[in-house]
Amino acid sequence: MQARRRLVVCLVAGVLLLAVSVGAAFGSVNGYDRYKQAAKDLLLREENFTAQAQIQLAMDGAEIFRWAGSWAKDGADSASVSTAWEGDREYITEKDGVRTSFSEESCLYDQGPATRRDWPQTILGVDADDEMIRRLLDFAENALDLAVGNLKNNVVQLANEGETTLYQVNVAQVQIPTLLNAGLPALAYYLMGSPQETAVEYADYLDFLYTRYEQARGVTLSQEIRDRYALGDYTSSWYEAHRTLVEDLSSFAQDWASQCAAWEGEHKGVLYYRADGTEQTYATVGAFLADHPEKRFAHLDYCLAQGVAVDTVVNTFRLDQAGRLADSDFQVTLTGTDQAGERHTFQAHFTVAFTQYGTTAVPPLDVGERQLRS
Repeated sequence: MQARRRLVVCLVAGVLLLAVSVGAAFGSVNGYDRYKQAAKDLLLREENFTAQAQIQLAMDGAEIFRWAGSWAKDGADSASVSTAWEGDREYITEKDGVRTSFSEESCLYDQGPATRRDWPQTILGVDADDEMIRRLLDFAENALDLAVGNLKNNVVQLANEGETTLYQVNVAQVQIPTLLNAGLPALAYYLMGSPQETAVEYADYLDFLYTRYEQARGVTLSQEIRDRYALGDYTSSWYEAHRTLVEDLSSFAQDWASQCAAWEGEHKGVLYYRADGTEQTYATVGAFLADHPEKRFAHLDYCLAQGVAVDTVVNTFRLDQAGRLADSDFQVTLTGTDQAGERHTFQAHFTVAFTQYGTTAVPPLDVGERQLRS
């Protein structure tokens, strides 16, 4: 799971960097300067605002990942809410030097010292007036301008809407700087490595694990045990009361993982366990994904094995009267070729809106009836 999250973060960061790069490259004088300055101020100067964002990734028209979140920031205090593809919602608040967090499905909450209290309270957490930072920023800007070339005329001012000005950047494949498209396959390979040729997959891993454990041990797991084990929802007293069962279940899971690793070491293809516990073997990852397209996000290494390129980038954004970024809508379309040589289309859609500049307040996090994890 951690590897998947890291991959998502890296892919999204790459998409955003590409979109911002193209946005900076294809601008009228006013649009280019205003957008670039707004982005820099947001990252390096703003300490009080509220943001709402959503990310959607689709492959061949079918959604494969979604994330939505909000972030309220007031100097060192902040509050975030995020909802991932799996549906779980996570709450994190840092206020008055204390970090409080919990998962919506959890009956516990965590608390400890806040992070970054001694850093500058901007998004990047750096001092924009520091001489080294200024030099690095100047270098980054010049490197970016060099990478994207000299095209400066694709930002179009669409309308003045009350207190905001609407702009759009629309770039086709033939206008994408060659250096960027040449670098994407290398970036994808660096992030994902060689395509995975062997895997063990499940319709639902935890349900499968619980069923196999009950069959092997001749016991029935309560719903409380199932829920707490899935979330790691243990207080010291609860864990002591259920230590034998929880440790045995963990040991059983480790033994099963070792068996799966042994299978992967001796075979190629995919061993798939259905919801009813029965299994099916696929000779290749491609054959497995043909039957289970919902698993494509976990196998992006296979889907992008032969390379990826950008087709189109559309960025529609608004700036307020103070030159601050009000909202931005990125839509990026890429084409990729999988291990079997089949081409796929990927759509990345990122929206973000910024409000309450200078007026955002962060209230304490309401933990409800949850207990403090001890």
